[in-house]
Amino acid sequence: MSVENVVINHERIAEVIQTSLEAGRNHRLLFREGYAPERDFIQLISKYSKAYGNEMFEHNALFLNTSMVYGDSTARLFRRISDTSKFEKFAGIFEPEKALQDEEKTISALLSFYQPGNNKNAIYEWGHNCEILVARYGGDIRNFFRENENDALKIIDSLVVYPHKKGKEGLRRFGPKLSRLYLQWVTQYGLYRLKNAEKIGVPVDFQVARLLIQTKGLVLEKPSRKHLVSEVILTPFLAQMCIDNGWNPREVSEVLWTIGERGCNKAQHDNCPLEAICTSLISRKRYDKEGIFDPKDIGRYNIG
Repeated sequence: MSVENVVINHERIAEVIQTSLEAGRNHRLLFREGYAPERDFIQLISKYSKAYGNEMFEHNALFLNTSMVYGDSTARLFRRISDTSKFEKFAGIFEPEKALQDEEKTISALLSFYQPGNNKNAIYEWGHNCEILVARYGGDIRNFFRENENDALKIIDSLVVYPHKKGKEGLRRFGPKLSRLYLQWVTQYGLYRLKNAEKIGVPVDFQVARLLIQTKGLVLEKPSRKHLVSEVILTPFLAQMCIDNGWNPREVSEVLWTIGERGCNKAQHDNCPLEAICTSLISRKRYDKEGIFDPKDIGRYNIG
């Protein structure tokens, strides 16, 4: 298959995914220490929610927090925000009505809690999402689910903000990747039962796409737009592959992300289950600055 100078090698992608799944299931190589950096945070918000008898809290907290999983190492982000004492100090940011009482105070708290670096835009949309939650959904994101018939596919369709949609009045900050990642966590940790959750596919970020590029599962003839690679091509393709092969999209997402985060980012190539079929290492600089996947090999042992 070829789309605008992008060629998909079905057999190689299947090999990449199957090899990664086997390593993850057997706790081999990069997976010896387990994975899922979000687990501590989700357990923390669930514990806090139960302690204060507020069922809405964990649901709103996970929703609002997911909007910050962008432009940063996911592992580093969750390490920063999973400290219990720090979390309890700033827990009010996850309660929409409280967050709206003093906008300046909330923004200051968000900056202190997240230390977002270049990802400040999400902080300034936090208030908008809280306003929508309070005004339209009674301060409970679960009412948004119910409005969409508790159907994961309908929720994604309603939640996603596409680049060409400006000034979206509803909930913001969720593209095809984050909307899927959010619902993946909702169902994985048993927070809410959704229909069609198994059909939403894989949240495609830089880590997932880079593995397919570096293993020649996805061949870019020239630098290509993130929207084309991640959203137009890989998101529907991987969703269908999971259905056709009986793979759990969450598991596929986790193992591919873990290899990118622990293997590529930290140059642990000799410890990677894809070492034998990985041909290169690509930089994320143009991805972050221009929204471009650049297939140029920067050197397997030279992070760029």
